[in-house]
Amino acid sequence: MEIYGCSVTDYSDRYEERLNLYKDKFEDRDESIFLEREMINFKDFHNVLVSIFNCFIKNNDYHKLINDPQFINHLNHLQNNYNDVFKELFQIGPPLLDANKNVSNPDDIKNEDNRGYIFYFDFTKEKVDNLIVSTKRILKYLNNKKLRLQKPRTPESEEEYKGSITTKETKPPKPSKIPAKWHALAYLIELKSKGLKPPINTEGAFIKLELEAIGRIKTGLKGQGFYREVSKHYKDLDKPEILNKSFGKDWKDTILKLFNSNIVLKEYIDKHY
Repeated sequence: MEIYGCSVTDYSDRYEERLNLYKDKFEDRDESIFLEREMINFKDFHNVLVSIFNCFIKNNDYHKLINDPQFINHLNHLQNNYNDVFKELFQIGPPLLDANKNVSNPDDIKNEDNRGYIFYFDFTKEKVDNLIVSTKRILKYLNNKKLRLQKPRTPESEEEYKGSITTKETKPPKPSKIPAKWHALAYLIELKSKGLKPPINTEGAFIKLELEAIGRIKTGLKGQGFYREVSKHYKDLDKPEILNKSFGKDWKDTILKLFNSNIVLKEYIDKHY
């Protein structure tokens, strides 16, 4: 994940640009899915920063810190997933991951060098702490965006009020009673009708976090079942006999109900299945 700015101001200034780039790249996804994805990534980023900061607190000494296996694990996670931040925090100053340089023994270091390590330890610890505060604010910003997106639109005319019941509080949508496999199949068929594919990385594997985020929107559940069903049935779309075996001979009727009898999709299904 690439972090754009480490303050909520920097992030909010780039939000619309990031959203538009995402929607241009993935035509089948909307802002709600983008927000789910951003919140998952920033929560992970925030959590690894907290874990690293806790290692600073626990060890309270540079030489103890770099010999702490937990710290090394967290640092590797930061480098592998947020390399731009890793470089900013840890590649300026004493080496942390270079096994060829022996900086783990305080007795081998001159006094003036030791003062440098103390400064670096305290300075880096403060920078990590500041990032934790910033990511917490960004997560709050994203959550507020999500709440506003879920807020129902105010009716523009009296006709829109007729037959409706209004309440003071807006409750989140209830989980769908339709099993995840049906939502997954409907999603796959809709993508295929548009000539699109599910989120796939450069190695050809499904991007689990992205699919789970889409699944949460479509099913109201955690999205794990949706991800599994998409993975399971992705290659079955060109095999009607397998679809019949997995979903029953009347599966097309159920899918069309999920699409509210969408005419374009009905014609696509009738033509290809």
